[in-house]
Amino acid sequence: MENAFAQISIPVLFGAIGVLFLLSAFFSGSETALMSVNRYHLATLAGRGRRSAKIALHLLKKPDRLIGLILLGNNLVNILITQISTYVGYRLYGDLGIAIATGALTLLILVFAEAAPKTAAVTHAERASLFAAPILGVLSFPARPLVWLISAVNDALLKLFGTTTQSSAENPLTHEELRQALVASRRNLRPEYQDMLLSIFNLEKLSVREVMVPINEVVGINLEDSFEDIRNDLANSIYTRLPLYRGTISRIEGYVHTRDAMRLLCENTLSKEALIEIVRPCEYLHENTHLFRGLLEMKRLKRMFTFVVDEYGDIQGLLTLDDMLEEIVGDFTRDPAAYDHDIVEEPSGSVIVDANCRIDELNEQLKWDLKSTDRASTLNGIILERMEYIPEPGTSVLINNRPVEVLKATSRAVQKVRIGRPIKEPLTPDNHAKQ
Repeated sequence: MENAFAQISIPVLFGAIGVLFLLSAFFSGSETALMSVNRYHLATLAGRGRRSAKIALHLLKKPDRLIGLILLGNNLVNILITQISTYVGYRLYGDLGIAIATGALTLLILVFAEAAPKTAAVTHAERASLFAAPILGVLSFPARPLVWLISAVNDALLKLFGTTTQSSAENPLTHEELRQALVASRRNLRPEYQDMLLSIFNLEKLSVREVMVPINEVVGINLEDSFEDIRNDLANSIYTRLPLYRGTISRIEGYVHTRDAMRLLCENTLSKEALIEIVRPCEYLHENTHLFRGLLEMKRLKRMFTFVVDEYGDIQGLLTLDDMLEEIVGDFTRDPAAYDHDIVEEPSGSVIVDANCRIDELNEQLKWDLKSTDRASTLNGIILERMEYIPEPGTSVLINNRPVEVLKATSRAVQKVRIGRPIKEPLTPDNHAKQ
């Protein structure tokens, strides 16, 4: 060591130490920056032609080689710093200088070559990565043999412990990770865009049953009605497609497009037989089908609506493309008066509402947090599921700690209820339902 540095002046050696410290800081910061950078943003920059981003992505394809290159350079630089500093200390103060150099190097390397550059690299990961990638790309060529050897030994050791060097960045993001990425990007996305994108993810959590129009609200043409009633229904319909059935909606024949029916009406050829001739076949989805799958199926069939059936094949409701799109972009076609199902707030704090109202609609209107179930998404469904029979007016039941009183009911369903304020102490099971 003395022979190697004997002819070099102390100021020059201090200058060399300073340069080596900069190199050490570069390697330490580069490792942290490249390992923490947003690789999807790098891919975006690379797609725009940013050369440094392309180099960074190329290096990150083999992280074991990249880490090997950085560690090779960093350790080589740190060893040189140690040797030169020890020699300078020895020349200045003898054996005591070696001890001084050792203590000073521990602090200086820790602060200036490790902690500070790594902290800065985490804070400005993208900028640091784009700066370091071209330099590391150049250094990778002469260092390739040594890096390959280091990687080979590293792979062999890892295999002994049953571990591979596959990059976790190569694994695609999961559904929930994508959702969290959208939530974390709130500052970069307009709220309405973020809500719309998050709603798309929710399509896989909703079933078509939760969005469909209940069968008792479906409007159609009953072939058993008088011809005059049928003609009036067609002339006054606000819908472009109407189901055609006999007696009850469960005996459906198909559907007719009002454009075709009005053409027959204008030609004075409209009749029940003529309606049957222009009927179009209906499509069906099971009530437990995920909403996203239902949307894809309707796209494949090129249909604007489909009927929803249960496990026995009985029709439960009607699913339209408008209903599905509203789950993504929000309400844009529904009549507000129909949307709130005549929600009436009383001075006492109670609310009178149509029992056909969906739980999510009620929560949105009143800022509540009532819970639906796997089999019921309306107030009527929740009440029937809880009580296991069709209650008479005056019956009360506790739903999510709120007393619900049946005000109007038929032999088939609950029609109107009064929902009270949440009670402070939960009722006992014996008091959940009383006449």
